Amino acid sequence: MRIETHTPRDLLLTSRTFVGSTLPLLLLIGLLTTSSFAQKKSIKQYVHDRWTSQNGLPQNSASDIVQTKDGYLWFATQEGLARFDGVRFTVFDRANTDALPDSWILGLIEDNTGGLWIRTQEVDRGIARYYNGVFTLFTTMNGLPSNTVTSAFADKEGGIWFGTYQGLSHFKDGTFNNYSVTDGLPGDTVFALSLDSKNNLWISTTRGLARFSDGKFATLTGSAAFSDTSFYRVRGFSNTVEDKSGTLWMATRRGVVSYRNGATKLFTVRDGLSSLTINKIYQSSKGDLWFATSNGLSRFENGSFVAYRASTDPDENTISEIHEDNEGSLWLVTGKGIKRFANGKFESYKLEDCLSDNSVQRMLIDKEGSVWVSTFGGGVDRFRNGTFVTYSSLTGLTFDNVQPILEDSKGGSLDRLQLCRVEPDQGRHCHELHNRKWTLRQQCARPGGG
Repeated sequence: MRIETHTPRDLLLTSRTFVGSTLPLLLLIGLLTTSSFAQKKSIKQYVHDRWTSQNGLPQNSASDIVQTKDGYLWFATQEGLARFDGVRFTVFDRANTDALPDSWILGLIEDNTGGLWIRTQEVDRGIARYYNGVFTLFTTMNGLPSNTVTSAFADKEGGIWFGTYQGLSHFKDGTFNNYSVTDGLPGDTVFALSLDSKNNLWISTTRGLARFSDGKFATLTGSAAFSDTSFYRVRGFSNTVEDKSGTLWMATRRGVVSYRNGATKLFTVRDGLSSLTINKIYQSSKGDLWFATSNGLSRFENGSFVAYRASTDPDENTISEIHEDNEGSLWLVTGKGIKRFANGKFESYKLEDCLSDNSVQRMLIDKEGSVWVSTFGGGVDRFRNGTFVTYSSLTGLTFDNVQPILEDSKGGSLDRLQLCRVEPDQGRHCHELHNRKWTLRQQCARPGGG
């Protein structure tokens, strides 16, 4: 059995993401490299090397995951903000960070200056920022129109837009500029934001949709083109997705709306859409538009929809996220496990396939093809060169008292190491190394396997 050592650089991601909803779980991380997919393996054929360890997450529930420009991974948990450097966690909470209104962290977003903005459970106490090693709390005393921040979207110029209970706000260079109904907003409660390629800001309020361009607001809801007042979030706090042609796509209660050059078109199940409940909209590297719905996967191409049924099981057919790997395969988060969609076929990976739990909430694929997935109580796993490696907070590493057994190239060490092998017909067999002794700790047998 091979034991690999890893440096912090090996474990860090190279892409950024902003995820906006709660993940009531521990983190399962999978890394999938291009060389692995070149072999066209089934995802059930990878060797599963699993490290099960209490490696410093303050709590087994993460509501958000972000990688900042400096390479750190940040996890929003119910008992603090955890920063991961590839080897260990550093935890920031109310006990050691006065600028955090609460230890229960709800959401994270990085702006283009490298500032990390932090929303906590105390939603009416402002928003915190971590910048250049310093935490700062921003409230109405600093210029926010409301202490309740509902949404955020970073622009390319280093500023960041905030939706609040009392209007819209733009922060840049230490100053807030605020906008309300008196400036043309349809309503003061803003729940979703998005910037298009022309730098138009699309704003969803409880009283309808508006567009902010060249310093002026245009109210769109109520017009013939935008008769619906409800626009769902389709990507984090975003209300729109722009395709390569410049067309904007929006999800409403009545269906999907496309908008281009002032003209809109509504698509429904009559046009081939799988469901009116749209969870995500994603454009692939080939330019195809994919829609994750409550009733399967839909693709829009050449003016029409094609529906793909992921499973006869309603839970597996409920798709909440879409991601694409370096080989062009789509990875899907479903109501029961994950799926990979390639060449018109779905492949499942669930609990019976030795997935840690069927309740998968989030997935992220970085620029190198690494896939990060958050599941219920599964730990941290990775696919790398055909190897599936798992970290968790169930056993093993402690946060601040690690006794050396195995040392990596940077001098980091592991208190306990658990290695698991997953084989197609035999399931998962895990052995834990502790005090220099190996012990069989866990087995997950596949149906028909040993």
